[in-house]
Amino acid sequence: MSDISLSEDYEWPFEVRPADDKGMGAFATRDIKPGEIVLVDFTTIILGGDDLVEQAWNLVKIYEALSPEEQEQWGSLAATSSEGQRRASIVGWGFACDCPKCNGGADTYTASLENARDAANGIEQDENRPLPVFGDTTEEIGQRINNQINILREIYQKKGPEDEDKSIHKELVFALMEGADYERLQWITFLKAGNPEEGEKHLKPYVDFVFEGKAIAEAVWPITHEILQYIRVDEIKARLRWNNKDAIAMSYQGGTGQ
Repeated sequence: MSDISLSEDYEWPFEVRPADDKGMGAFATRDIKPGEIVLVDFTTIILGGDDLVEQAWNLVKIYEALSPEEQEQWGSLAATSSEGQRRASIVGWGFACDCPKCNGGADTYTASLENARDAANGIEQDENRPLPVFGDTTEEIGQRINNQINILREIYQKKGPEDEDKSIHKELVFALMEGADYERLQWITFLKAGNPEEGEKHLKPYVDFVFEGKAIAEAVWPITHEILQYIRVDEIKARLRWNNKDAIAMSYQGGTGQ
């Protein structure tokens, strides 16, 4: 990415202010020339490397050190909003889906996957069929991810050979890796809480998700592709964690954590 620098006296061509009952909006404050830079955004937080878990916990500590007002501002960000808040926001801007599936309380992505599964199975879509609705608790987030993985698996089995652009393959890979991240973090959470038996219930699906995701990814991307390289690294880590699960559990009991 190019290094973009602006002079200190640069006048931004927009302002952010309330948009009636639709939340906050960006409004132009002057004419904007074709090709003019409108916004330059820089990464505030970067997580990566072998100590990813420790970095994530440090991020939690930063959040906990914020004042209640600052935590409220953090929580209002779209990426951390609940499904209800997100739905209210897109409805306010007029981008909501009006079908009974989406209006029935299911998140729009799950609703779209259900429609895609119906199409893959040659079933006439039943707009009034009730869908599972998942809340914002940690357990329900895991249930939602697993439900989406199972739907994508079914679509993949039905339509995989016809998937010329590999879009179904890719979506399933990303869902599996999201599931793997969820299960891995649950495993670590229970280890930190001194409950390795409960943690191991999440270790096995974590490893399985990574291995399944890698197998599909190898049919999608060339060996040199960055995404496949990342997934291969995840597979190595998953294999090491599984083979050394007892030692890792002991390290958390001893307060050293890995």
